[in-house]
Amino acid sequence: MKNTFLQTILIATLITVAPTATVMAATPGETIIQKIDEGMSILRDTSMQSDETIDERRNQLWNTLGPVFNFEEISKRSLGRHWLKLNPQQKKEFTEVFTTVLKDVYLRKSDHYSEGEIIYIREAVKGSRGKVQTNFVKGENKIVVDFSMKLKGQDWKIYDVTIEGVSVLTNYRTQFNSILSKSSFEELMQKLREREMEIDEE
Repeated sequence: MKNTFLQTILIATLITVAPTATVMAATPGETIIQKIDEGMSILRDTSMQSDETIDERRNQLWNTLGPVFNFEEISKRSLGRHWLKLNPQQKKEFTEVFTTVLKDVYLRKSDHYSEGEIIYIREAVKGSRGKVQTNFVKGENKIVVDFSMKLKGQDWKIYDVTIEGVSVLTNYRTQFNSILSKSSFEELMQKLREREMEIDEE
């Protein structure tokens, strides 16, 4: 009888403390804060500060930060109406090459962030869209950095970064639209592949 009573208490306790089947997804702000903390830990790792370890540092950083970006969404938005004209294979190729270019851009910028601090300001969520406002502070200098995000499944993913009011996505869309208004998609891809080759050789 005593054992039965103890078993009942044990089962009740396990049910009470067991994780629920439904796990609340992190908010856009929580997602950004977590990734920033993980990224800053890599940037400030004293064993990763030399020129000899720069490639390893960037690889670790990208393995941490890369998954929080939605590169298909970024690619689609950067081409605007031109995206609709592409077949699935062209969309795939563009996304892969453009991702390599963006990776290089973001990793180069990250080298300047190790000595500063990124401060979370606020988040705004409307349906499946979210925006996270942060400040990058280094000494007396402050740079406003906003992250535009979209819900993909249960996870918030970045599709644009705005630095001091300048959208990275809008900048590329303007460039691509200018090229495609005068040239073909194949010529745009050639320019991107040439940039991809330059990155590989650096």
